[in-house]
Amino acid sequence: MRILSIAILCCCLALGVHGQSSPVNVLFVMDGSSSMMKKWGKEDKWTIAEKSLLRIADSLNNKYDSLRFGLRVYGHQSLPIDNDCEDTELKMPIAVHSLLELKNRMMGITPKGITPLAYTLKQTQEDFAEFEGQKNILVVITDGSESCLGDPCAILEILLKQEVIIKPVIIGLDVDIESLRDYHCIKDVFNPHTPYEFEKNILRVVTQAISYTTLQVELLDGQQKPNQSNIPILFYSNSQEPDYTLYHRLDQAGNPDTLLIDPSSEYTLIIQTLPPITKKGIILKGNEHNIITIAAPTSFLEIQTMHEGERVNVISEIPYLIKQSEQSAYLFSHETNKVQSYLYGTYDIDILTLPITPITNLELNQPNYTIELPAPGKLRVNAQFPIHAALFTEINNELVNIYTFTANSRQEILDLQPGFYSLVYRFDHQRSMKETRIENIEIKSKQTLDLKF
Repeated sequence: MRILSIAILCCCLALGVHGQSSPVNVLFVMDGSSSMMKKWGKEDKWTIAEKSLLRIADSLNNKYDSLRFGLRVYGHQSLPIDNDCEDTELKMPIAVHSLLELKNRMMGITPKGITPLAYTLKQTQEDFAEFEGQKNILVVITDGSESCLGDPCAILEILLKQEVIIKPVIIGLDVDIESLRDYHCIKDVFNPHTPYEFEKNILRVVTQAISYTTLQVELLDGQQKPNQSNIPILFYSNSQEPDYTLYHRLDQAGNPDTLLIDPSSEYTLIIQTLPPITKKGIILKGNEHNIITIAAPTSFLEIQTMHEGERVNVISEIPYLIKQSEQSAYLFSHETNKVQSYLYGTYDIDILTLPITPITNLELNQPNYTIELPAPGKLRVNAQFPIHAALFTEINNELVNIYTFTANSRQEILDLQPGFYSLVYRFDHQRSMKETRIENIEIKSKQTLDLKF
C-alpha cells in the first residue's frame, strides 16, 4: 500500500477563539500496522514517519507557545493473524510535552498488526473531550486503507453532527483511485513523491489548520439589526463545490456563531434567501476575528384563504408561483395558508386558483405580510349523456376559456373562485353546432353549485 497521511482538522465552534493566543491541541495518530515496515526509498516507512513527526513537533513547539500535543498509535500491539480491530492506544495524552518525551514514547513501538482506522478515529473523540471549543487538530499518518470494514468517513460525519468543523486533507505517495476509496469524503489531496515532500506537506497542513481564522456573519433585518438567522450560507473559493455549507445560527445571547475559516482563499458568500444574496471578493485577515455584515431583510408572506372574515383551511392547499417583478423566471413555488420568507422587494404572484389569481407589483417591505384570498366554491356538473364543454369567464373585459372538460365526460367537479361564469356545452350525440347551449352561473365562496342536464 502507498503511504497516506490524513490530516483531519477538527476545529470546534466557540466564541472567543482568536489567533495564535488560543490553545492549539494537536493529536498525532500513527499507523503501526505491519506494512509500515516496508521500504520507501532508503528507509522503512515507519522510520520516515517517525523522523518527520519529531521534526514537525519540534517546529510547532518553537512556533506556537500555546501548543499542546498528544500521540495515539494503532495496529502495533497484535499480529495480523489476530485480526485485532480494537488495536489502538493513547500513548501520550494531549498536554504540554517536550520533544524528548515524544521521542521516548515512540521508541518502543514496532509496527506489526492491521489498520483499524475507523475505530481509532472514534476513540479520538475522548482524547479531545476536555478541549471543547479550542483548536483541535487531528493528524493521522497511515500507509493503508481500513482493515476492519469500518468507515472513516462515517466517523467524520458523527463529528460534524456534534458541531465540529472538519477539513480532511490527504498527503500520499502516488495514490491511485482505488486506494482512496475509504477516504471519499476528503476533498484536498496531496501526493508527494519523496519523504522530504511528505514531511513538508504534513507541516504545511498542520500550520494551515492552526492559522485558521475566526469569522462571524451578521445578517441585518429590516431595522438594520443583526437579528436574521436560520438561513443556509455557502462559502465558495475556486471550486464548483462550496468550501463551507452552514446553516446560520444565533446563540442564546443573540450573536452569530463564530466560525473557523481558512484565510488563504478569496471567497464568494451566497446567502440562501429567496432570492439569494451574493457577496464576492471576501478576503479574510489571518489570525484575526473577522465580521462580515450583509443586509438581508426578509418578509414573512402568507396567502390566507378567507370567508366572511375568517380563515378557511381548504382540503388541498392552493399552490402559487412568485417571481421578482423585473424578472421573467419564477423564483419559487409555495402554497396558501403556509408562511414563507422572501427578501424585501417587488414581486408578482400567480395563485393557481381557477381561474388564476394574479397579483402584480407587490411590495414586501415589512417583517410580516398577509394576502387574503377568497375561499373557493365548488361547481359539480352531472350530465345525462356525454358532453363537450368549456368554462368561460370575463378577464380584462375579454371572455376567456379557463377550463375545458374532458371529451365525452359526464361528470366534472371544479373548485372555482367566487364570480360569474359561462358554461358552454353540447351533447356528443348532437350533430349540429346550433344545439350548443350556454349556462350562466355564479359561484359563491364555500358553496357548491350543482348543474344537472
